[in-house]
Amino acid sequence: MQSLRERATTVFLIVWWCAYLYNYTRQNANDLTVAIQAIEGGSLLTQILILSLAAYGLLLMLFNRQKLRLWRRTWFKWLVAYVVWSGITLIWSRAPELSIRRYGAFLAVLAGTLGLGAAYFQDRAGGMFALARVVCAAGTSAGVAIMALSLTELTPSNLLNPVWAPSVRSLGPYLIYAVSFGILAAFALGILLKQRLYYLPLGLQISALLLFKSRSLTAFVLLTVLTMWTITLVQRKYSLTLVLAVAIVVPLAYVGHTYDLGDELLSVLMPYLQRGDSVETFDTLNGRLPLWSYLSASLWGNPFGGVGFGAFWTPQQVVLVRHAVGWQAPVAHNGFLDEALGTGLPGLLLLILVLVYGMRDLWRASFAQSTRSEGTVFGMAVVLLYILFNMTDTVTQFYFRFPFLCVVCAFACGATATTAAHKSLRALTTISIIPQPQAGPVHPSDILRARPADQIPKASVSQSSTKSLN
Repeated sequence: MQSLRERATTVFLIVWWCAYLYNYTRQNANDLTVAIQAIEGGSLLTQILILSLAAYGLLLMLFNRQKLRLWRRTWFKWLVAYVVWSGITLIWSRAPELSIRRYGAFLAVLAGTLGLGAAYFQDRAGGMFALARVVCAAGTSAGVAIMALSLTELTPSNLLNPVWAPSVRSLGPYLIYAVSFGILAAFALGILLKQRLYYLPLGLQISALLLFKSRSLTAFVLLTVLTMWTITLVQRKYSLTLVLAVAIVVPLAYVGHTYDLGDELLSVLMPYLQRGDSVETFDTLNGRLPLWSYLSASLWGNPFGGVGFGAFWTPQQVVLVRHAVGWQAPVAHNGFLDEALGTGLPGLLLLILVLVYGMRDLWRASFAQSTRSEGTVFGMAVVLLYILFNMTDTVTQFYFRFPFLCVVCAFACGATATTAAHKSLRALTTISIIPQPQAGPVHPSDILRARPADQIPKASVSQSSTKSLN
């Protein structure tokens, strides 16, 4: 039976996510005019979503403040340092108004997601699995939206045409990120936990990802899923399965290389990988390499302080970059480079420390006896996919996107699991120094032999026990 708080949070998340989908299905990520307008004034609905998330997250933390353990985590301390440093960069920001607005939105989103993760998900039965179910539902709804918006274009001729790309790609990362993380959640729940209920959402989200025809996202999701599967097999001590898999894959790869089967397969797949782009465009990662080269020169102009939190991509800078590289780029398409441009190398270092220590805590929690390892494996997969996404796109400095919401919730939700891991370790250490009795009924004499006489409380031995000893 759900409590009133759980029912209220469920309703809030459903309404909030529906408004989120409606907000971003109206935007075109490839429209330069829309991008500049979003930088200058933002969106009223986006501001309402951010403020409502912050208010509800703070409310949850207020009612569960006795159970919060965030301040004990090392990653949280580095996160506080990152927040402080980002605030300091506002002093020399190149666009103070833009920096203040984005910094305020960042604090609001951070407070809301920390509240949901630490005060709601970790307090529910299953912890990380409750988060996985919510992420799976969000990804499934986003996948349904992608399929519905592309329904009129799903003809056999379009699907077999390597150059064709669905018009829903203009929505950019707003929907497909949710689908990508939803695949991880459905894989953890359906495949690792063997809950057949999640097979259908998993298949639907994979279909939406393939329909989107994003090469990098598909590769990153596949790599993350394989990593989840490998870690789970190692934790379940199924190393023999991995050895057999390698023993099968290596000979097949050798045979394919000997008979040039890889070249034939690549010749079939290359038109779909290029999507009509020229060889030069494909080799430069769709123009990302020239963009990174141009922005790296800007970074070394002020490497330590940056230009201020969220202050690099002003409307003037967007137009300047477009003329310099020959295509519209409202972001650096590399989250770590964007972070260094905004908050400098110190800000980038602090962000990396947050991710590293957060991943370490989740890794430790995965070996706790009081937690299911599949849940924390899902949390680690969320962090890994977040890092991979930042290799070819920008998720940092844009903290209202779905990946950041998932990562912070996973870190906050894993705080309890990590504490449970330390408690389990201390309990095992304490038990190991006490001689354990053999199987069968415990005799009072066993207790006396297990503990020194001067440490046995007088009240702990009853008169009946004393008589039996005599």
